[in-house]
This record gives sequence, structure tokens and C-alpha cells, in this order.
Amino acid sequence: MIVLVSNVSKSFAILASLALAASACGSSDESERTRGAATTETCVDPPALSHALVLFGGNTEPTYSSVNHTFGNSGSQYRRGVSIDGNAKFPNFSTSFDAGGSTSYLTGSHTGNRPNANNGSWSKSAPPYSQAQWSAYASALADAAEADPSEYPNVRVYRPEGGTVAATNDGGDYPSTQRQTLHVVVGSGTIRQPAGQNDKWDGMVLAPDATVSVTKQNLGYIHGVVIAERFIETINGQTPPQNNTGLQVHGQVPEALVSVCTVEITSATTTTTEATTTTVAPTTTTTEATTTTVAPTTTTTETTTTLPSPPQTTEVPTTTTTTTTVAATTTAPTLPATPAEEDSTTTTVAATTTTPTLPATPAEEESTTSEPLVETTATLPATGSSRSTSTSHTAAIFIVIGTALLGIAARRRA
Repeated sequence: MIVLVSNVSKSFAILASLALAASACGSSDESERTRGAATTETCVDPPALSHALVLFGGNTEPTYSSVNHTFGNSGSQYRRGVSIDGNAKFPNFSTSFDAGGSTSYLTGSHTGNRPNANNGSWSKSAPPYSQAQWSAYASALADAAEADPSEYPNVRVYRPEGGTVAATNDGGDYPSTQRQTLHVVVGSGTIRQPAGQNDKWDGMVLAPDATVSVTKQNLGYIHGVVIAERFIETINGQTPPQNNTGLQVHGQVPEALVSVCTVEITSATTTTTEATTTTVAPTTTTTEATTTTVAPTTTTTETTTTLPSPPQTTEVPTTTTTTTTVAATTTAPTLPATPAEEDSTTTTVAATTTTPTLPATPAEEESTTSEPLVETTATLPATGSSRSTSTSHTAAIFIVIGTALLGIAARRRA
């Protein structure tokens, strides 16, 4: 919602919007909450104004054509001088006005006698005005006045849309600033002096995109400031007129030329929250017992038995010698025993027979036995002596040798 307000009622609109926000936020229903209404105020101020006549110029020449000889009046409510952004046509006779120390502007060329600016000067520089700013202000003021006429009782709005309109309800002669009418023209077109009105135009004319046309010869003056695209005075089809019509522009500024504030109230937003009950189904977790049978680990150890390499058989010519030893039995003559011999112990030595070694059979030669060889030691009969085994072996050998020698000696004797 957009509310167009003046300076007087601006505060009331803001208070009202705040009250609306407070009431909206006071809802006690927890399921329905209303956010407070937000307000946004936008104000458009009237641009600065320091001249009685301000013309922006347009596509049609001239921008100014009149025999007007007064631009402003004395007093704080008046503006003095003229600002013409374009070309001008002045009368062929001399005129003058009291500039009150102001500078008047004429950017283009002119014909006729340019009025003398007493207590002032003329400049060809660009005037200190923006047509776009004044157009925006005029549009905002017109919208506000049409939306709430009671707030803008002295504002008259016109929308000629390229046509021609006549000013109406202009008010009494020489009105005060509080009672002075403000004629606002929006867009292009033409506005003319009001009909009747005792040959006067007492209001201010704000028509930044339109032409102000004066066609009445005996129109004495325009009491307010004129802001327009063009200002044209035409009498008997002549512009400017060839004689002095006595037209004056007084340049009074009405109080209706105020700031226009737009208060935009954002409608309160009601948010309805529905209570939602969410039923969460119990979650059943089924755990399947998984039995994992671990097979015993069988370790297969391969044992590799490496047999010793068969002995290398080297065939050497074998000479087999067979010796047959025949033990001869010799009976020694029995001598009388000496006492010492009678006391001695007779030891009988068994004869040892050596078996001849036969040649190995072919089967025995091919057979390879991996069993370890066992060394067999011949054990002699015990002699009752405490000598070691090696000593016994040595003794036995000497006995055998000795016996053999005795045998040989006996044969020789015989």
C-alpha cells in the first residue's frame, strides 16, 4: 500500500504504520504470527528556484516570445530575473526590469531588444536548472494531489497529453502564498490563461514539459512563478505582439510548492504455521546371527630327503690272493716246572682264523646301502687285567706273532 502525504500529515502516516505494526506483532496465537508492517518513506523535494521565469527549451523555436517587461517583484516571497535555455524573441522597443542583483540567462540567440536587467546581468552560460528534476517533482506532486485532494487543496492537476488545456479555479486577485493556487501540468501539451479571472492569472504555473500560452491581450499579469518548456505570447496572430501589452510576471512562490513524501506501507504478512505431528515408526533392527566356520589350517610340510650320492665306483683291476693259513699244532716238550711256573696261571690263546675275502658279486656291487657303516671291534676274552681296550689289542697281536714264531722254531728242531 502506498500513501501519498504532505509534510503536515507525514508524521501521522508514520505513526499509523507503526501502530499497525505494533498491533500486528501483538498476536497471542502461537500458530499464527503476523510480522509487523514495514514502512518506506520516499520524499521528492522541489528543486532550487531563484528566477521568476524558467524555460527549458524544446524542439520548437522560439523558447521565449513576448513583450513582457517585468520579471519579478520585491519581497522574500518573490523570485527575480529570467532563465531561458534557448532562443528568444523580444519586442522592437526597449523594456527593463529590476533584477534585484540576480543573473539572468539566455543561452541562445535573440531578436528584438533584449530587456535591460537593472541591478543584475545577463549570462550565456548554462542555467542552474534540470528539466528532468522538475519533471519528476511535478509528476510526484500531481500523483499525491490526485490521490488525496484534501491534503493539497491549492494544487490543480492537468494532463493535456499533447493537447491544450485552460487553467481553472485560479483563485482571487493577489492571493497570499498560503492561498495561492499551483497549476501543475504533467507531460507535453499547452496550458492557457484561465477564462475570466478579471484578466489576471494569479496562480503559479508548473509545466516543465509543456508550453504556457498567453493569448489574451488585456491579461495584466501572472502573479506566480512560471516554469515551463516554452513561454509564448500571441496577440492577433503575432508573436511577439507589435505593441506593448503590459504583461508582467510577478514571480510569487506559493506554499503549495512543498516536498512530496510517499510512505509505502508493506502489508503485514501473516504466516500460518500448521502444527504437524510426525509419527516416527519404531525401527526394528533384525540382526542375523552369522556363524562363520573357520576351517582348520592344514600345513603341509614337504620334507625332501636328499640321499647321499652313491659312491663313485672306480673299477680297479682287482687281484685276489687267497691265503690259507693252517694253524700247526706244536707240542712243546714238557720241562719240569719251576716253582715259579707252578704258581703261574696258564693262559690259553684261541687261534684266530682269518676268512679270505671273496670277490663281490655283481648284485653286491650294484647295491648301494645308505646306512652308516658300523665299525666292529673284536672283543678278546677278558684277561682279568685292568688295561684299556687298545692295550688288549696290542697284546693279542704280540701273542699271535709269538705263537707263530714258536711253531717255526719247533719245526726247525725236528
